[in-house]
Amino acid sequence: MGQTDLIDPEAGDPAEIARPLTGEDTAGILDAVTDYLTGQGWTVERESIAGGAQGYTDPETRRVVLDSDLSPAQAAKTALHEAAHVLLHAEEDHAEYVEHRGIKETEAESVAYVVAGILGLDTSGYSVGYVAGWSKCDAETIKATAANVRRAAHTLADALTEQPEAAAVAA
Repeated sequence: MGQTDLIDPEAGDPAEIARPLTGEDTAGILDAVTDYLTGQGWTVERESIAGGAQGYTDPETRRVVLDSDLSPAQAAKTALHEAAHVLLHAEEDHAEYVEHRGIKETEAESVAYVVAGILGLDTSGYSVGYVAGWSKCDAETIKATAANVRRAAHTLADALTEQPEAAAVAA
């Protein structure tokens, strides 16, 4: 059995219910995430990514890359997902990420789902299937990630919804 073979072919592939988002980023999420990450010392770029990945985070170069072919809504969601990786996983040893990739991906997509919802973008058409796939539909995995997801979602949502006037007063 290969890594990409279904464990239970009768159950279907949960990733197949992760439907790419279509439409616009009317809330300006991508720009807000880009501004936030840039302020944290990261660069955000759009380029063609081979192999089906929609984005990736490179902690060594402090670079986030989003696939250039994504719809505006999918790019916004993916930016949130990669920002979650920056908050939760960028300081970890890469071997830790590889060893626990299912947990890391479940955390990042859960943060993207929560924060996108706060900002008015419904990502459930993609996020539910993505989380189901990476968590292997295991409730214990999802429970184990809850505290990290809550903390990162609050941090990211607060940063993206901070009013410019409040930031100026605080400075």
